[in-house]
Amino acid sequence: MDYNSLGRSGLKVSALGLGSSQYSFFCQHDNLHTIRECLAAALNGGINYIDTSEQYGLGKAELIIGELMRYIPRDQFIIGTKVMYGGTKPSQKGLNHKHIVDGLHNSLHRLQSDYVDILYCHGYDPDTSIHETVRAMDHLVHEGKIRYWGTSEWSRSQIEKAHSAARELNAVPPLVEQVKYNIFSRKRVEEEYAPLYPKYGMGLTTYYALYAGVLTGKYQEGIPKGSRIGKFQWLSQEGYLEEKNLKIIDELKEIAHNLDSTLAKLAVAWCLKNSKVNSVVIGATNKDQIEENIKAISVKEMLTEDVIARINRAVKKFS
Repeated sequence: MDYNSLGRSGLKVSALGLGSSQYSFFCQHDNLHTIRECLAAALNGGINYIDTSEQYGLGKAELIIGELMRYIPRDQFIIGTKVMYGGTKPSQKGLNHKHIVDGLHNSLHRLQSDYVDILYCHGYDPDTSIHETVRAMDHLVHEGKIRYWGTSEWSRSQIEKAHSAARELNAVPPLVEQVKYNIFSRKRVEEEYAPLYPKYGMGLTTYYALYAGVLTGKYQEGIPKGSRIGKFQWLSQEGYLEEKNLKIIDELKEIAHNLDSTLAKLAVAWCLKNSKVNSVVIGATNKDQIEENIKAISVKEMLTEDVIARINRAVKKFS
């Protein structure tokens, strides 16, 4: 496993992180034994970053992580959680000072921890002043309840506003952004955020490396029974299985084959290859998937400039 500094900080996060939305948000797991196997495979493979949110199953994912990780020394792993959508009541939502503090305290209770390493704003709240959000995060840092804070799926201008507010308030600014990034979805990471990396030393954790599973190649002959898109029909309407995407994947499979790799490992390795990405958050429904994704670390070294160019040509060919 490789370890990268999170943005300008000295915190070393594993190049692969373990996500938890699949434990509850998509209701794919009822078996704690399976989840325990996934966590064990991740830790045994060197993964030290566990990613979750108050939104995933309205706290169910955090409860599971807290229960299964409580026997492991807390300083051996890094937890990132997110605040924004903690419940259905008006006071349980948003990035106002009250919900940020209440939401974090609820998360800490579920996680059975005194602190979280990274607290993300899970989306942008247009109803709350950015100064109020920054002040709340700064308060929690100084209380020792969080070590760092960040944003998730914020635009460049919104991140700039947060840094400007932090300067005005003499407060701790955001360190990291978590954003969707994969072979098909790359513009925000590679273009929109480009000025932010040198300007602020912004860190980056990413998710959706496999594009809802499409970049495993399993949908080339139709929708398999029990697959994510098979279970959740709304996903089939989101354009994942457009003909052009399937044609691109046919070419990507050939590139992967030439590297003696699977398409999934190639897709994860492609994300890892971007030096701006500190950790690629992966999801898994069984330990074999985690072990397979960890092997993407070795595939990363095979992605020469020529291979990257071939991937880019395959994408542009049908775009």
